[in-house]
Amino acid sequence: MRPDRHPRLHALAALLIALPALAAATPAVHPVDPPARESLGDARTLAADAAELGAEAVRKQTREEDPWVIASSVFLDGHPDIRYRRYGMAAMRAGAHSDAFRHFQRAARFADKPSQGMVAEMLWEGKGVAQDRPMAYAWMEVAAERDYPAFALFRELYWQEMTAEERARAITLNKPLWAEYGDEVAKPRLEDRMRIARRNVTGSRVGFVGNVSIEVSTPNGSRSIDGALVYDDRYWEPRQYWAWQDEDWKRLGEGKVEVGPVGTAAAGAEGAGSPRP
Repeated sequence: MRPDRHPRLHALAALLIALPALAAATPAVHPVDPPARESLGDARTLAADAAELGAEAVRKQTREEDPWVIASSVFLDGHPDIRYRRYGMAAMRAGAHSDAFRHFQRAARFADKPSQGMVAEMLWEGKGVAQDRPMAYAWMEVAAERDYPAFALFRELYWQEMTAEERARAITLNKPLWAEYGDEVAKPRLEDRMRIARRNVTGSRVGFVGNVSIEVSTPNGSRSIDGALVYDDRYWEPRQYWAWQDEDWKRLGEGKVEVGPVGTAAAGAEGAGSPRP
């Protein structure tokens, strides 16, 4: 078994573990130390910045919400984005990379940008799937759609490392991915699932919870959670849910991590971060 070529996959996994949507019942993942800077362009590497983002995520993690709310079956049944992302991370920890890839792809269909980023990185590394660097770049472009600093940085890193031939192929692969995984189609897919799941429990169009109590299994036994917490609008009302998802991802690395020079694409080809078709 070959050793990992660099720590990027571990850095991206650390980002997923550190942020609130995966906080509950998830063992800590310690990011590896950033690698030594190598000579590339202006003598700095994006790989080191990616590793630093992982460390920063751990330092900045917040726990404002009850983590067991997010771990409850009620929440996860209505949020397949987070449910399959959690399955993917569990499979990664177990070394079942092909299963992890499959779970991340399922989460990706529900507009889960972190899972889309993990699909990209696994394609780039050839973990759990045949290595395909141009396809990895195309996936990371979709993951970076909302301009989350972490995924924008990875996208630029890919562009720097690809050959001219790989770049030319990468920019032809976007269209089918945007049609299936872009926010325009993937967000409504998740919003429909959230709406149906909430209505099934509340029995109301407006989602009134009333005196609902949710039982959650924890390592220390069963725990009862107020249904009003589980069905808080920030988890179920689309506009608030996306704002909750965006909060940490957009802030992560803001004002700190600089991408630096990206290198120029060959004449006639689009550069990194090319617009979707």
